[in-house]
Amino acid sequence: MSASHEITPRRVAFDWSRTPLRCIPGEPTATHVMGQKATHSVQHTHVREHLAGQRLDTADFTQYVGFLFERLLGERPPLGAPIPERERVRFLLTVVAAIEQFTAVFGDRVPAADGLDRARADEVMLDLLRRHGAEKVEHRAVAFDRYQHCGGTGTLRCACRVAGMAVAAPVMLYLWIWGTAYLIRQGPRPAVLPRHSLADHNRMVRTGLLPPRRELGAAIPRYFRRTHHPSQEGSPSRAAEYLRGAPTARAAS
Repeated sequence: MSASHEITPRRVAFDWSRTPLRCIPGEPTATHVMGQKATHSVQHTHVREHLAGQRLDTADFTQYVGFLFERLLGERPPLGAPIPERERVRFLLTVVAAIEQFTAVFGDRVPAADGLDRARADEVMLDLLRRHGAEKVEHRAVAFDRYQHCGGTGTLRCACRVAGMAVAAPVMLYLWIWGTAYLIRQGPRPAVLPRHSLADHNRMVRTGLLPPRRELGAAIPRYFRRTHHPSQEGSPSRAAEYLRGAPTARAAS
């Protein structure tokens, strides 16, 4: 991480009173892909309360995600494996760094995703998503730099990075698919229950509502390069520009 870059906490507030359940009109699948990010963002609690008020219960989803990450990133090694504490911490850092590789790619794309504007996505939810994405770009190197500092050298360091990605990539893919399907099934039922199909996904990619899978997939081989550093991912200037000019930033000034 650049020594000249300082990450500062920001206090912002969002007004959810007018945000509809389907925050992208006519696009329930894209809405709930968006919703997954929102439920992971101190505003998380407010979003969940707002969705619960519209009969979309996310409790099981968030509890399951919490359980999964507690097993992966908790204080005890996964499956009770006899791993020394120092190695356990190194492994946790590699998993988080690998996750942040994906969130940096996704976060860099969201502020410039004009397909969301064309789809008339709810402005408050869209601002939360874009702010969350920009902040992911801003601190994309925190876990990686920490691992580089305490993760050993040479071949061992690279092997641990591969192991972290081998865990993070399938977990992220699973949560994306399962989480979207779960959220679609919850809440008020339409006459025809939408399904998250490959054809539907590809249509949303073409209209700019979702990133192409190959864009996220291509982040994996880049991460494996010996010379890789997260500073090569995304545009920090674009992220900073959005954070300065975001609706919540203007309202707070």
